[in-house]
Amino acid sequence: MKNTSLLLFVVATFFLAPALHAQMTNKNKSVSPCTNWDCIEKNQNTNTQVQGFFRKYTPNTKGKGANFMFWDWEVLLSDSTAVPLSKINKNIDYKSFEGKKVLVSGNIFYGTIIGGKHEYEQSATGYRIDATEIKKLD
Repeated sequence: MKNTSLLLFVVATFFLAPALHAQMTNKNKSVSPCTNWDCIEKNQNTNTQVQGFFRKYTPNTKGKGANFMFWDWEVLLSDSTAVPLSKINKNIDYKSFEGKKVLVSGNIFYGTIIGGKHEYEQSATGYRIDATEIKKLD
């Protein structure tokens, strides 16, 4: 009986520990929409909402990749930080949101966002929003 109890404890710990860790981690994530850069960083690689001003992507004017349009759209946050937005949902009419305050639902992706298909290619690591839904706000 002791061996069975010990075995059940070990198996339960092995399978339940990751779930409990994920639950504790999710409690530390934002439940209100992200409106600033700190929130974007805290919610990297999670599904959440981002609130801001929807506009055409503004490329860097200096350095590598200057004046190159890597994306079409970005969300300007309340702290004047802009986060690029990928067009993964082909059913969204992105142009209809231009110049509007929006609430974007989707994944705040952190990782290789430019290049990286081959190790000899130039690449960049950073953030982008993979939007699944966009709503206009008043």
